[in-house]
Formats: sequence, structure tokens, C-alpha cells
Amino acid sequence: MTKKNKVHEFGIVSIAGQRGTGKTSLALELTGAHPKQIAYFNFDTKTLPEAFEKQLGFCKSYMDQLRSHPKRESGAVEEFIKDVENIISGKNDISVCIIDGEEMLFRFLPAYIVNNSVDVRNYWFGSGVGKEGMKQKLGERKVFEPAIIAWLKTKCHTVILTTHSGKMWKNDVKLDRDVPLLSNAMYNASNLIVWMVKELASGHPRAIVLKNTAATRYVEGKGIVNPTIYPDNVSFEAIGGYGKEYTSLAGAFHHYQDSPVGLRTNTELKAFEQLSPEDVEFISPVLTAEEKMRIASRQLAIARAGSESFEMIEYRFKEGMSNPVLIRNDIKKETGIEVPIVEINRVLEILKGAGVDQKAPED
Repeated sequence: MTKKNKVHEFGIVSIAGQRGTGKTSLALELTGAHPKQIAYFNFDTKTLPEAFEKQLGFCKSYMDQLRSHPKRESGAVEEFIKDVENIISGKNDISVCIIDGEEMLFRFLPAYIVNNSVDVRNYWFGSGVGKEGMKQKLGERKVFEPAIIAWLKTKCHTVILTTHSGKMWKNDVKLDRDVPLLSNAMYNASNLIVWMVKELASGHPRAIVLKNTAATRYVEGKGIVNPTIYPDNVSFEAIGGYGKEYTSLAGAFHHYQDSPVGLRTNTELKAFEQLSPEDVEFISPVLTAEEKMRIASRQLAIARAGSESFEMIEYRFKEGMSNPVLIRNDIKKETGIEVPIVEINRVLEILKGAGVDQKAPED
């Protein structure tokens, strides 16, 4: 038996992002588990170093099935289901499951359901469910996918899904920006969803939190509380920055698990925990109107406190001025201070995003 490390439990985690943003690295490091405690199901085209694969409790690539298995996509899912069943029923130390490239598993499911229609219905849904047809198969996929993840959860305290980001269709319109290729079912089922990005200057990864989670616990004098764990932006700055020795972004997540932002004396997020206006614009396709307003309101409070020129710009905006050149000229005329146009545009963007009331311009 492998000596078990103390591991951090996360439930169901979805990690999205473009290639090369550190999704797989974060997935492997997130819980702090020993390699023998990890089952790694690979639906991505990349592979891990062979020497490291041998250290894992389980590791298999299913993209090879597209070339070697006579049933191709259906065959890949069949192999995956068999492996999951063996892990759940077998004697092993597995406590963390990672499905890398999970959007490909979701894409393969209809073929598997079509080829195993009766077995899928009888095993997962009971017999005699509805009519035949591809439309129903696609509908069953929405139930089958979270059912598989829930099945894994009976064995593992943490199931991590990595998905790429790309163009998707929304209301019959193809979005012009990337979004996480995560199904609605898994968006609902996930306890934590993050979108990995890299800082342009340093190249270091950070995680934008799309769906937060709470840490239900008893606090003396307060009773049972459900504080929010993570800020909107998780970066190395939470643990003192990127160190000279190897530093893992997982350490920042562990920091917030031990000290949830919702339990701070001052719950206001620090500057490095905030999303920038560019971040909000980047993730806007997946934000609800309420989420956009919440983020914008928080940015508004921080901007008021951190910009000497903010009040001067805000006053003129409320009075009906929206042209940055006119605002700059008016401030300079009244105070002698020349505020850069870039700063004015930044403040105007925050004010508009937060829904600050503005008088109608005078004729």
C-alpha cells in the first residue's frame, strides 16, 4: 500500500483554457496527492513524460483508440468505462481522478450511446425510456456525462476535468471569442470552475474563477457559515509571488482553502485578487448579467480608492459628459491637472460597467 499524503479535497473541478496555459500542471498538482493516488484518463493529444506516467496509480490515453479500435469513438468510451469500473471496484489507493481533454469524451458519447443503446438505458436510466433516434441520444448524453463523473466521485474525493477553450454557438450565433468547451451539465455539476490564462509580461499562469465554491463550517460565535473560498483571480501573489525555487499555482489555492476570503475581517478583495476590465471583457461570453454587475461594482469601489482623478471624472460623467477629450479639457480648465486619456477611458469603462447613473446631455 502507498503511504498516503495529506491531500486537499476539491469535489468536482473544471479547469479550462487555451493550450499551454498550465491546465494539466494545475490538475496534477492541485490536491497535493501522491502519484499513486491519481488516476489519469487522457483524452487529449498530448501525453505526459513516460517515466512520470509509470508513477501514477493509473494512466491511459484514449485517443489511440481512434486509430486502433474498430468502433473508434465508441470504442474509446467503452475502454474508458471499463477502466473506471475496474478502478472503482478494485483494491487501490486512487483518490483523485483527472480527465484531461474532457470535451473530447463529451464529443464521443453520442457514438457510444448509439452503439450501446439498450445497455446504456438499462444500466443508467432503466428500461423502456422514450423513443429511438439521435436527438434522444444527444439528450441522454447530457445525463450520461454527469452520471459518469458522479460514478467516479463514489471512489474519489476529487475529480478534475480539463477542457480547452474555443469558439462555440450560442442562440444559433457563433461566438467571436473563445469560451471554455464545457457542457452545461458539467458547469452545473462542478464545485469550482477556473479559466487559466498567462500573464503576457512574466508568462506565469493565473486562474480566473468562473464558479466559486463555499467552505461550510462551524465558527464559534457565528454558528454554521458558508464563506466564499476563492477570490475572482488566483495568482502567485497570494503566496508571495513566483519564487526562485519551483512554485506551484496550486499553493495559492491551498492558501485560500486554509484562509477563505469570506472569513477575513476585511472581506474586500486585494488588488491582485481582482479582475481587470480586460479580464472581464475576456470572460464576458460566460458571465451572467448579475455576475458582470457584481464584478463591475467591486472594480468601482477599488478604483474610487486608488485613483486621485477618479472623482473628477466620475462627477463629469454623472453630469452627462462621455467624451474623454471634453472631460480632460474640462478638468484641466478647472484644476490645471491634465489627466491622460487612457486613464479617463479606463474610468469611463468602469463607470458604465457598474451602471452608474448619468444625466442626459444638455442640448
